[in-house]
Amino acid sequence: MPDDSKDDSMPASHPNIMLGRSDLHYHRSFNLITWHPRGVLDDVLLDEIEAWLWTLETASPQFERFVDLSQLTEIAVRVNHVFEFARKRARHLAEAPRMKSALFCEDWVGFAIARIYQDLMAETPLQVRAFRDRKQAATWLGVPVDALKPTQEPLPPS
Repeated sequence: MPDDSKDDSMPASHPNIMLGRSDLHYHRSFNLITWHPRGVLDDVLLDEIEAWLWTLETASPQFERFVDLSQLTEIAVRVNHVFEFARKRARHLAEAPRMKSALFCEDWVGFAIARIYQDLMAETPLQVRAFRDRKQAATWLGVPVDALKPTQEPLPPS
């Protein structure tokens, strides 16, 4: 199996997308980007996610994704905002190649948000799957489970 060393910098054709983010990692050997956001998932963070994804996908949509929602301390996003986020994503990805995006959260609220997003993206090239088991997400993405683990300890609840 290829070396799973993390490289926080993108290839030369993807400048500055990952710089300065300790919660984002590019796993070159798996063509995988992992994100382990911390803190509060609210409308502001969802807008930041949208901007980050737009930048990433404009450079190259050819990456698998893993988003670990398990380190969030609170979920305060409006459900309507999740619907709008999905509509924008579907429009942006209409002509994109097929790719996978695994969303992971053991917590039932985070998992429910991930499932809503999975259902909203069903007719797009982005194959979204929500998981409550990290190992199942790794199997679906075709990577070792260690590639999906956060590099830092979770923040304590606020």
